[in-house]
Amino acid sequence: MQELIEKLKNLRTLLVYENVYSLEYTLFNEILPTFKDLKIFYIIYSECANRTLKIAGESFKELNKETEKILKNCNIIKIGRNSKIPFGKLYKFITFNENYTDFLKDALENVEGLILFYGFSILVLKSDVKDLVELFDIIPEDVTLICECNKNVYRNEFSIFFDAVLSIREDEMSLGEFQVLEVLYSSKLDLIPGTCERFRWEYARV
Repeated sequence: MQELIEKLKNLRTLLVYENVYSLEYTLFNEILPTFKDLKIFYIIYSECANRTLKIAGESFKELNKETEKILKNCNIIKIGRNSKIPFGKLYKFITFNENYTDFLKDALENVEGLILFYGFSILVLKSDVKDLVELFDIIPEDVTLICECNKNVYRNEFSIFFDAVLSIREDEMSLGEFQVLEVLYSSKLDLIPGTCERFRWEYARV
């Protein structure tokens, strides 16, 4: 799993997920520890996404003490109605009443390392192609960007904005015991579409 995730460094990646539990498990237990040596930024879009991330952060940090330390040091760029954040340190607050891309461009000017965009599923529901082009044009070129997208929201056209698209899904043959991280799309030679990594949740199902 780590070998596959390491190949995402300096790429723009979209994670398409079936259920939020699998997404949070992958983010907190696999992706954050893999990129722990990078400066980590979260862009949180909406209060709904902020609430989900708060609940997930408080619970999943129990899985990995290393993740708990990482979350404390995360820099948060919040786009929403208030400046409350789920963890870490507030780096920049942008209100919905503002032209958020202009303010986000300023906030990202000196950003490097890992950017996790949480709430992307919500953003694409209310955005047109022009809005998405404007957003991705202001993302620094050399950062590692990871966005999330629910499979019911995902459209194949989204791949034009990313270097790689991966899915997190249940391994049906294992009756839900294992999850699969699969490469759906890639523009990188050593990140081959169809490549899969199976993983098992550390918490037993009740």
